[in-house]
Amino acid sequence: MENLSSNKIRILPPQIYTRIAAGEVVERPYNVIKELVENSIDACADRIVIEIFSSGKKLIRVIDNGCGMSKEDLLLAVKPHATSKISIFEDIYNLSTLGFRGEALSSIVNVSKTKMISKLKNNPYGSQIVVYGGELISVSECASNDGTYVEVKDLFYNTPARLKFLKSDYTEKIHIIRTIEEYAIGYKNIEFKFYSDGELIFSAIKTDKLIERLKEVLKKDIVNRLIYFEHKDTSINTYGFISPIEIAQVNKSLQIFFVNQRPVTSRNISQMLYDSYRDSLPTGRHPIGIIFIEISPEMIDVNVHPTKRIVKFKDETYIYETLKNVVRKELKKYLSFSKEFMVNLQDEPQQQLSVKTKNIIEYKIYDLLQETTDSFYKDSDKKVSLQKEGSVLKENQFYYLDDSKISQKNIEEKLGFKNFTYLGQLHKTYLLLETQNGLVLIDQHAASERIMFEKFINIKNISIQKLLFPLNIELKLSDFEAIKPYIDLINQVGFEITISGKSSLGFYGIPSIVNINDVRDFISRFVESLISDIKEDINKQVSSKEKIIRSACRAAIKASDILTLEDVEKIISELSSCEYPFSCPHGRPTILNLDISYIEKLFLRRK
Repeated sequence: MENLSSNKIRILPPQIYTRIAAGEVVERPYNVIKELVENSIDACADRIVIEIFSSGKKLIRVIDNGCGMSKEDLLLAVKPHATSKISIFEDIYNLSTLGFRGEALSSIVNVSKTKMISKLKNNPYGSQIVVYGGELISVSECASNDGTYVEVKDLFYNTPARLKFLKSDYTEKIHIIRTIEEYAIGYKNIEFKFYSDGELIFSAIKTDKLIERLKEVLKKDIVNRLIYFEHKDTSINTYGFISPIEIAQVNKSLQIFFVNQRPVTSRNISQMLYDSYRDSLPTGRHPIGIIFIEISPEMIDVNVHPTKRIVKFKDETYIYETLKNVVRKELKKYLSFSKEFMVNLQDEPQQQLSVKTKNIIEYKIYDLLQETTDSFYKDSDKKVSLQKEGSVLKENQFYYLDDSKISQKNIEEKLGFKNFTYLGQLHKTYLLLETQNGLVLIDQHAASERIMFEKFINIKNISIQKLLFPLNIELKLSDFEAIKPYIDLINQVGFEITISGKSSLGFYGIPSIVNINDVRDFISRFVESLISDIKEDINKQVSSKEKIIRSACRAAIKASDILTLEDVEKIISELSSCEYPFSCPHGRPTILNLDISYIEKLFLRRK
């Protein structure tokens, strides 16, 4: 029988608890780079070089030309809780540096083989220390350039369980590139160079213009269309760039926030951004926001998480309202031109309006203009309901589709309803059908995705539509590295693309089964969608080829298309011929059947 009085509590030895503590700060290779780059920035470096081998698992090297350290400081820097940033507890409420806890270097040296060389600007020589797994191996003097050199080898060599949980080299490299891109945006006054396995893959020269740095890091065609904003009052200075609605993204990767130049994650800022675009963004699209906030250190708490990634504001409501007002004001300015253009078009014949004009008119619903355009909306509702070429649908009229173009047998067997009457479109998204049993709603976009997806799957050799002029799509480095391994597979499903630069793709053809008007828009949406799926590891059980096809289908179907009778007939007919007609390739339902008895219960006609 167990002795209940036996001692069970013990003090862990340093070689165990230091390795455990290191995991709070250093989980992946990109964490090491983040901490070392922040140290370089705090040391006032204006040139930082980052090198990795095997995505940082074998080697990470960070070299800067900052102020450097003496031998004594170098030895102290690798000790736990050794820092030059604070001396009393109250100092954490008045921080002007990125680091302050004194945990980073200590954590890194405890789980790697580390060599550090540093030299003060006025010293004739530098100092070198070598630390393996937290144990000091050697200390010496050496020739060195001004600044600090840190070399981290064999990360997690002494914690094999943690090493086992690292992702593939491909994934770890993407995380590292994202980290470097973020600091490159935040610190335009610093030159960055990044080498991977001996190859220079990213370089950004010093500049005093944020827009120029963004062009080096992000896609130039997007940067050129961003909207600049700035605001300054007694409590806050904020500036940055936001996107017009038409270049909203399929993911949040271009929502990058800085507080006192510290890259942060903030639900408050993120919520502000979405609320600023409320009722304006198409479903599944996300605004771009490169937002800088400068505020008194006393007004924020960066000591919330070991990585210092999460910040809390002393007055969250003030930050939210101030930023929201600034962002909405700039969006209004941008949209005012579209508003004037819409008013001038009210008396023009509908058939003369181009697709571009119709897209501008669609933006009338934006809440941002509501208070100044209410009367315009009321008078122009009918003008907005434009049709494609084909049968124009009149108001207050039911429409009987051409039975010769639709197999009623297929519809009944595959879709589960028959003898229907087409009533029209709801919000330019849902097709309304009256049946003997009630009401059927078809999501026209989900249905179109399903139809196109099965065409891709069932055609063995998809022919290519050659483009009259090749299109070059420039990507930010992390996006390019994410999509590069998929290029051969993309070419197998009807595309013709090549690598056309350091971080750009050349498109020479698209699948022939894709019927679109705006080729550049389709290609941009396809690339965005695929990169989003790759980065977020969506549907890991789905093959890479299917993921590419799904992205192509999603890109080919645009929101808020107004359909003619011919369009509706084609969607219903082709959907009824699909093998899996009840959901789109991403799992969303295509058809919703509301039984009349259920509708009567909603109106309390039945119990």
